[in-house]
Amino acid sequence: MATSYWLALVACGPASTVSGSPSPEHHAHTHSPTRPLAIGRAALSASEAFNRRLGFGRRPAVLIVDMSRAYFTPSSPLDLGDRSAVEGCRTLVAAARAAAVPVLWTRVEFEPGGDGGVFYRKVGALASFDRGNELGDWLPELTPLADEVVVTKQAASGFFGTDLIAELHQLGVDTLIIGGVST
Repeated sequence: MATSYWLALVACGPASTVSGSPSPEHHAHTHSPTRPLAIGRAALSASEAFNRRLGFGRRPAVLIVDMSRAYFTPSSPLDLGDRSAVEGCRTLVAAARAAAVPVLWTRVEFEPGGDGGVFYRKVGALASFDRGNELGDWLPELTPLADEVVVTKQAASGFFGTDLIAELHQLGVDTLIIGGVST
């Protein structure tokens, strides 16, 4: 099962209300690859708007997102039915380690019975990540080394409610290469 991603840019300006509830015009600013992006007074396609390559900085790092058994075990309620991300991440991690580039990892983990709030209570499949459930374990062929940073999270984003930003700052990272799966 292939997954495609698109970029959503939301204008934060007069179209938003003070209460934080977006107006209908707010959603008109959401960008998709097939619709021109309004920047200033010009309407640009995504390839015209984002047309410059910066290359890698001086301190890259690799972030491997949520590569657990839950996404690659046929009996799991979260099985993706496709293991191509595993080989891609193995290659990425091996190259990073060979080049002495830091590798950081995110994982999801809850206390059994749920400490993940409403989202955990609503999505039963998240019990796959309860502490002690082997579906939440790393894949045997893709596991962090003892000296690599592992960020445990209870939300979809590894940046929300974690110390990931602090870890990246501590390492002086200026380029982040991301692989894995999105929850």
